[in-house]
Amino acid sequence: MNKKTGFFIDPDDFLKDFTKIVDTAIPELAGKGLFAAGKSLIHDAINLPPQAPFLKGDLRGSRIVEKAKKSRKDVSTKAGFNINYAARQHEAEPGEFNYTRTGAKNPGPKFLESKMVSKKDKYMHIVAETIKAGGKSW
Repeated sequence: MNKKTGFFIDPDDFLKDFTKIVDTAIPELAGKGLFAAGKSLIHDAINLPPQAPFLKGDLRGSRIVEKAKKSRKDVSTKAGFNINYAARQHEAEPGEFNYTRTGAKNPGPKFLESKMVSKKDKYMHIVAETIKAGGKSW
């Protein structure tokens, strides 16, 4: 007890629960948020310019969003398109690959990467809101 105020805080319970939250809740909720953000990224890549080409191959049918892999220090997921010509487009040097204009209103080079940069705040907001909403139950 503090002699001046008569007030004392025992941090043991807080530290025990805080460790539980850091080790379990935050990675779990961040993983759910990353999965939701990945789904939003794919939706945006298909529907918002610069968008994924539509008629060249089966790009849209090859979309993937995997459940997040979690540890105390890292949370990651995979979101994108899993088809050979998409990989060629994204690995090519600028100007080396002719991007199709068939089947999309405004396709462009590296449409997925440009989406991640231009809408990064939207995707991080999805992750943060998922953690915030789920944190109320802990």
